[in-house]
Amino acid sequence: MKNERAMSDLRNLLSDKLVVPELKASGRDGALCELVERACAGGSVPSGFTSGDVYKYVIDRENEQSTGLGQGIAFPHGRIPKWGDSVITVLGFSSKGIEFHSIDNKPVHAIFLILSSVENPYLILQTMSAISRGIKNVLIPPLNFENIFNALNEKRVNGKTLICAEDIMRPVRHIVTMDTSVEDTARIMHLRQQDVLPVIDENKKLCGKISCLSIFDFGMPDFFKQLSTISFVRHIDPFEKYFRLRSDLKVSDLVIAGINPLRRDNTLLEIIFEITVKKQPQLFVVNSDGTIAGMIDHFSIIDKILVF
Repeated sequence: MKNERAMSDLRNLLSDKLVVPELKASGRDGALCELVERACAGGSVPSGFTSGDVYKYVIDRENEQSTGLGQGIAFPHGRIPKWGDSVITVLGFSSKGIEFHSIDNKPVHAIFLILSSVENPYLILQTMSAISRGIKNVLIPPLNFENIFNALNEKRVNGKTLICAEDIMRPVRHIVTMDTSVEDTARIMHLRQQDVLPVIDENKKLCGKISCLSIFDFGMPDFFKQLSTISFVRHIDPFEKYFRLRSDLKVSDLVIAGINPLRRDNTLLEIIFEITVKKQPQLFVVNSDGTIAGMIDHFSIIDKILVF
């Protein structure tokens, strides 16, 4: 109950003692050290832990994979053994921005350091979710410290914070339209190592998807599809001799329509149901107007739920 109460009000996550309005450090490691020192100086860190102990957990986790989530924010964190029930959040802000190897390759301005126990693995993600929702309306460049702090100071979250699609989705970096040639689509898939791409209409709304399998199926000659074995032609390269696509072929000829995208507020249980029971390898998340907000695949679950 203690953890649920802490998550029910964002004002419980951050005190004035755990805020650095302007970080002195210009680099990632220095900023993390500064935030850890502030956490220890704030008097909330359980006894027996030094700033060096805490920093090691934080930097080791950050070196595994960046926690820069884009839009100028990062959520470095440490899950620490024998930490107890407390979750500590420290906000640091940098007007100039700090290189954090974020997923959008842009500098970070607002850094939320979160510390909790390894025995409560979901607390960090729940805290991150609550903060993300609390500040989403003020994530407009250029980021402003007062806007972020005031949003956190005012926002209330009713009940326990559930993990939703918007908390674990990743940015959609590559999209195609109905008029994109299949040749160009295949080139994007090859260069970006993506086997599924979302398709948008003239209003930039999600209208379907195109997959490598649909391209293979169309480009492979009928006699290959009818073979029960390829043992007698195993030395022939079908892509070199037989695989052909018409130069005038467009995405509209191969699009898979009628897909059911996720909403931003679909819960983790609903997402896992789609991936495991309905065998959907990749899901797209849309905004209320039908435009693409992000994507979720198997890696998203591993990255954000099992590893994050």
